[in-house]
Amino acid sequence: MGDGSKQNDGLHLNTYGFKLDGINILLKSLDKKLNINCGGSAAKPTDPTLHNHKSGYRIYISKKDLYTIKPLIIPHMNKEMLYKLGE
Repeated sequence: MGDGSKQNDGLHLNTYGFKLDGINILLKSLDKKLNINCGGSAAKPTDPTLHNHKSGYRIYISKKDLYTIKPLIIPHMNKEMLYKLGE
């Protein structure tokens, strides 16, 4: 995975280096472990939370779910990178 950044009120996870099978595993893990529904399945690339970008696929996490995930990931980020979450 490359990186991600705040997009509008949500978050993009740039998963350009992954194939759809790997992205499916990540989507299922986010849903199962954090109850964050990022579109359910990369098998449907038209899903609005899985964006087909020129470099590959990226996952969009909504504003609602961003509030869930931020407290979990902020303690593991360098201070210099917090701007990516809008901090």
